[in-house]
Amino acid sequence: MLLPIYLSSLNTEEDRCLFQTIYEENTGMMYHAAIKIIHNSYEAENAVHAAFLSIAEHFDTYKRKTRNQLDALCVSIAKNKALDALRRQKHLTESELEEVLLVHQDTRNDPAKLMERNDESEQIRRIMDQLPEILRIVLELKYYCQYSNPEIARILDVSLKVVEMRLYRAKIKLRELMKNETQYP
Repeated sequence: MLLPIYLSSLNTEEDRCLFQTIYEENTGMMYHAAIKIIHNSYEAENAVHAAFLSIAEHFDTYKRKTRNQLDALCVSIAKNKALDALRRQKHLTESELEEVLLVHQDTRNDPAKLMERNDESEQIRRIMDQLPEILRIVLELKYYCQYSNPEIARILDVSLKVVEMRLYRAKIKLRELMKNETQYP
C-alpha cells in the first residue's frame, strides 16, 4: 500500500486522516476512470498514483472543497494523468487526443455540473445513510465505485444472486425513502 508515501508529505494529523478518507473513498473510481482511457492496468495504477501525489502536493487547496467536489476532482485528475500516459505511449496527434477527450468526457464529474447538483447529491447521500449497511454497501459498490455484480460478489464474498437481491431491495428501499423525503421537505 502506497498510502504512507502520500501521508508523509502532509503537515497535520487532521490532514492525514482526511487524505486517508479521500484515498479510501476514491481509489476505485479513479482507477476505473483511468482504465477506461488507457486500457492498461499497470498504467492505470500509475495514473492513480500520480493523481494522489498531485493531490497530496496541493492538499491545502483541495481540503477546502466539499466531498462531492473532491470526488469529482479526484476522478478528473486521474483521467488527466491517464491521458498524459496515453500521450506518452502513443504520441497522439492533437486531433487524436481531442477525440479521446471527447469520447471520455464525463459531465457527471465536471465540477461546474457537480456544483449545480450539489443539493441533490447531498440529499441522496443523506437518504443512503438511512439504508441498512448491508444494502448501502452494495449500492455504493455498484454506483459509486462502478463495480460489476460479479466483482461485488467477490468483494463481499457472497453469491451473485445475493448481490442481485440486495441491489433489488436497496433500490426499492431507496425509492421509498426518497418518496418520503420529497413528500415532507
